[in-house]
Amino acid sequence: MGRISDDPARPVLLVIRGVLLPADHMGGLVDDLADEADVLLAHLPGMHSPTLVSTDLATMTAAFREVLDTQLAGRRVVLFGMSAGGLVALGLAKAAQVKTLVLLDPFLRVEDCWALRELIVDGARPGSVLRAWFDALFGERLARDFRHLMSELPERTFVVVGEMPLEPPRPLTRLPSLTSEDERALWRAAPGVELTVCAGAGHDIPRQAPSEMMAVLRTALATVP
Repeated sequence: MGRISDDPARPVLLVIRGVLLPADHMGGLVDDLADEADVLLAHLPGMHSPTLVSTDLATMTAAFREVLDTQLAGRRVVLFGMSAGGLVALGLAKAAQVKTLVLLDPFLRVEDCWALRELIVDGARPGSVLRAWFDALFGERLARDFRHLMSELPERTFVVVGEMPLEPPRPLTRLPSLTSEDERALWRAAPGVELTVCAGAGHDIPRQAPSEMMAVLRTALATVP
């Protein structure tokens, strides 16, 4: 979904959405950012889109790299990874086309992300197709650690998180930020990273803090090398 012009000077915002989202999630970005960039929106394979031979991170990342190399060769790309989509975005961070990275409430250490694990356990029974999808990405114990992906960031990365803390575990009446305090500290210490905390928001920043999110996207697009 989206729109690509023939103008090679225009930046491209490639949005990689997370899991369990509506098919048209964030579709308004195409028109909202029409003056700033060409916008393409993608779901992870298997989420409102065709499946691949596997939904492990390496396979999904390779599929998106092919898109970059065949459809966006020579373009300046701002890669916008939302939630689990941020893991794929991190895997693409060193691609030649990717000039800037924007991550929306990312998580890295799944074992510590109790709210995500609870959602998966409640919504995807063992043996189901959906549970197999999650197991391939996060491991059968839902305990993979993706912190190594921080080792190859582009020169500029924006990380946007919700203010509502992940810790401590509690009844899940509202989804908190999935970015733990330890991970926020890692992002703050990483060179070239700008961390924005959205007041009053949990994980659903597009609904709970849309102005803050759009401000970061517009800054990223206006300053793309």
